[in-house]
Amino acid sequence: MRRYLILAVSAMFLFDMSAPATGVVELSIDEVQHNYGTLWVGIYDSEEAFLDRDRAELRAVEIRDLKDKKVYLNNLSYGDYAVAVFHDLNDNGEMDFNWAGGPTEPFAFSRPVASKWRVPKFSEVKIGLYQSRRTIRTSLKSWWDQ
Repeated sequence: MRRYLILAVSAMFLFDMSAPATGVVELSIDEVQHNYGTLWVGIYDSEEAFLDRDRAELRAVEIRDLKDKKVYLNNLSYGDYAVAVFHDLNDNGEMDFNWAGGPTEPFAFSRPVASKWRVPKFSEVKIGLYQSRRTIRTSLKSWWDQ
């Protein structure tokens, strides 16, 4: 009987070691100023993929009220991620920019940006997911508010 118990415990240990560790990021988005449009959330796992729409894992959240939003990013492998969010006010599926190249729709990143005069680097806004659950809070801002 003792042998079977040792075998069972060993098998459970080996099973846990072979499965990749995954977790959930709970993203709290504050300062939603308009009760229409869509929040687009992009999840990036490297500097090379950062802000490349084709390499992002995208989530769309319809806006129907002005309550703060929570988005759950499930089954993410442990590692570093950057999250970019924008409020697509006109529902055209794209971040809109003015004639000078400044964004005209509210946006946020997983961490505060150092300067509004340039696009942040992955390393500046990345967060680490190395536990089963991580909560981050961000606030939508217009370019003028930065």
